[in-house]
Amino acid sequence: MTIRRLCLIFGFFFFAFSVSPTSAAKTEAVSITGSEGGVSVFPRISYFEDPEYRLTVYEAAALEEEGQFKVVESGYSGIGYPRSSIWMAFKLHNPTDEEHTLYLEYLNHIPEDIWLFQRDESSLEEFDEVFSSIREEGAKRPLNQLRPVFETTLKPGETRQYFVKTVDKTGQAVYVDFLIWNPKELESTKTLEIVFYSTAFGIFLIIMLLSLILFISLRQSSFLYYSGYIFFSILVWGKTSGLIPNITNSTSLIEHFWIYSGLMVAFAMMFGRAFLQTKKYLPKLDILLRLNVLVGLSQIPLFYLGMYSLSIDFLKVSMLGFPLLIFSGLLRWRQGNSLALIFSGAWLLYTYAVFSYPFRDNGFLVQDITALHIPIIAAIVETTLLFITLTLQARQTHKANEKIKQDYLLLVQNHAAELGKQVEEKTRQLVSEKQRAEKEARTDALTNIANRRSFIQSGKHIISQSQQGNTLCGMIQMDADFFKSVNDRYGHAAGDEALRSMAQSICESIGSNDVAARMGGEEFAIITPCTDLKTLLLVAERIRKKIETSVIIHDEQTFQITCSFGCALYQTNDDLDSLLQRADKALYVAKKTGRNCVKIEGYEC
Repeated sequence: MTIRRLCLIFGFFFFAFSVSPTSAAKTEAVSITGSEGGVSVFPRISYFEDPEYRLTVYEAAALEEEGQFKVVESGYSGIGYPRSSIWMAFKLHNPTDEEHTLYLEYLNHIPEDIWLFQRDESSLEEFDEVFSSIREEGAKRPLNQLRPVFETTLKPGETRQYFVKTVDKTGQAVYVDFLIWNPKELESTKTLEIVFYSTAFGIFLIIMLLSLILFISLRQSSFLYYSGYIFFSILVWGKTSGLIPNITNSTSLIEHFWIYSGLMVAFAMMFGRAFLQTKKYLPKLDILLRLNVLVGLSQIPLFYLGMYSLSIDFLKVSMLGFPLLIFSGLLRWRQGNSLALIFSGAWLLYTYAVFSYPFRDNGFLVQDITALHIPIIAAIVETTLLFITLTLQARQTHKANEKIKQDYLLLVQNHAAELGKQVEEKTRQLVSEKQRAEKEARTDALTNIANRRSFIQSGKHIISQSQQGNTLCGMIQMDADFFKSVNDRYGHAAGDEALRSMAQSICESIGSNDVAARMGGEEFAIITPCTDLKTLLLVAERIRKKIETSVIIHDEQTFQITCSFGCALYQTNDDLDSLLQRADKALYVAKKTGRNCVKIEGYEC
């Protein structure tokens, strides 16, 4: 009867590793509004398996056009553990009259390498490529988030085409899904996630330290095994949550995820044997638990030998020890050990946390932001319950040692208060970092003046004021002359120094109400409110002379640069784009007629 029950449990586990049904289909574009707060593109996303890791994005696009890509039919986005490169394809359409910048978040942090290619569907131009990796060699993420996040911008009426390539030869899970975020919603959500994970791992760490202290005090091996189990749980859940790749590129912490998983399972089995005393009361099950320890440890040398597939298979087999712990606990409870019932309940929660992954990975359960957090919560509850069970067992066997009990309670209170202070301090730091990030989003990182996005916002506001107050404003477009020769002759670092010098000259030459920005490359723009033609030209000429006479020093080399200027004065019915275009035409005339001069709408200055 016991064997039959175990077979049913193990069969249920292996069922979770089946493959989700798919079919070929053509997907439609997802319409966006610009205010998305984690909207999923599933099921309007398709995928293709490339077992030889050889397809280029253009070959993948051709296959998608031919209808070779498939969609997941199970209702959820998980497709299991493919031993191949996975290509995903989807489209976003902007039906609004405004340009929107959004972030695309992949729902799984684990893939080591992931590329996103995008282009305007109507133009079929070359794809823009962005790469994200959590490996040490070339480790890079476009945005510092818990999971891979990519930026995209959709113009009014534009439909953009996206292709995503994931590469991971260790058999990690793949989800055919992306979430769409506007920048504000993403920043807010990720701040809360980091606070949540910081608190969770703070609880893990405190319980681990308390277990070590109790081991030193009581000399009970169960506390030592339990602290080892929590230590490797921190590493495993830190990787699974995306927190460790978010804060470090360490090879040991990222690439050796499966090693730590095997050690976590081994310590869990050793803890269960010591707590339940299975060698004495359940000798037959104790043999299975010891074998499970060996299986968990055996996958480690296999991993170092490069036998990743076999190593992961060993790990999956070792995870069968979790339901075995539940079963052993129930048998010990029937033998009269009341704490064994709490032990089984705790491992039931943890088994849910662990086994929910293969069910989500294979498309039997939904994978979303909430689903990512539930296993961590279950692990916290399981860890806390087991710790309580351990301390109760210690209290039963050491009733006479009241001093240890009082010291333990005091230590818990002190650590809880310290954790509260740490969480509060971390929250303050996150708020400060958010404010700093918002400032950096408006500032050009090289020159420390406004960037194009910030300039557009300020420019529209100034033009609106001119329209309402019936006043004039002016636009200056400027561009460094022969800037490529500076980079070629002195190096790109010298070119960067020249751009910083130009920005400083601009800031020293304009008024407090003027707005200056780097528009891109060596191009700058200044918008001046409440001005006239004469004042506008004086400002441009003042900047030109300031730049012309400035000496740039870099690596014991000195050189000078000049700039050409195009000016435009606000006219009735002007908007920011038209004003910029007229100033740009004037700049073009300045470039064509000798450079290092100021032109305004076709007239010499």
